[in-house]
Amino acid sequence: MPKQLNISTTYFMWRIGGGLLGSILLLPFLLFAQEPPIPSSVETTDVFILRQLIEVQNELRDVRKELAEVRKSVSELQGSSNLPLAAAPRPSAVGNVELNSDDPTLGSQKAKVAIVEFTDYQCPYCAKYHSDTFENLKKEYIDTGKVQYVLRDFPLDFHAYAIGAAIAANCAGEQDAYWQMNHQLFSNQSELGDGLYQKLARSLGLNMDLFESCVNSPEQIQEVDADVVYGQEIGVNGTPTFFIGRVENGQLTDAKEVSGTQPLSAFSRIIEPLLVSDGNVSE
Repeated sequence: MPKQLNISTTYFMWRIGGGLLGSILLLPFLLFAQEPPIPSSVETTDVFILRQLIEVQNELRDVRKELAEVRKSVSELQGSSNLPLAAAPRPSAVGNVELNSDDPTLGSQKAKVAIVEFTDYQCPYCAKYHSDTFENLKKEYIDTGKVQYVLRDFPLDFHAYAIGAAIAANCAGEQDAYWQMNHQLFSNQSELGDGLYQKLARSLGLNMDLFESCVNSPEQIQEVDADVVYGQEIGVNGTPTFFIGRVENGQLTDAKEVSGTQPLSAFSRIIEPLLVSDGNVSE
């Protein structure tokens, strides 16, 4: 039987301090909530405390599983196929936005205009954007070499599977299959979970040993968290959020922000003037 990936569990324990330390932080609240059992005369205090910590860990694990199932059910009920487009955007200037060389990128590195998307794989509006708008945007601007497209992670706290999906995509990227995994995750959004990540990794022909090692690496969690922190610094508070601007010295200059699920025309209104100023007019 394939080894199960513990992406969500790994992330949770890392965020609260990991292993027994996390349980120690929560233990006082649980002990004061109910009358603690008295250790037997043959049981040392240290052994008794350790046994209680293990029981707390098991209870927390069960609660996490139940919450994950509830959140997944809510997400499925929301669906994505009937979601309306967001209101017409009012782009706001946000200054400069960093472009990191290690972020997943599509299009020509020589393009003078770029789009940076902050996304959440469990967000129904992100899935709708990728199914309704992204392919047209890719055909019109990215495949033609006019715009480079950069994706950064911004998993929302109330989406239990968003962190794991982001890590799965990034680890597929370690084997040059990021965008294929990206597409499949959005296409199978209602099935997000460790089983789907393994299934997709196999279907993409990835080395499974390398993939499993990658998704369980603390470095992957830190990379996703770094995207979230930076997104918050530049004003991201929901998904999808886009920044569009000219590329200069490894960053977007005078970037414009667009939020929500938007049609191609919303992007074109910002991109076209930038292409004209660069002497690269779209036909």
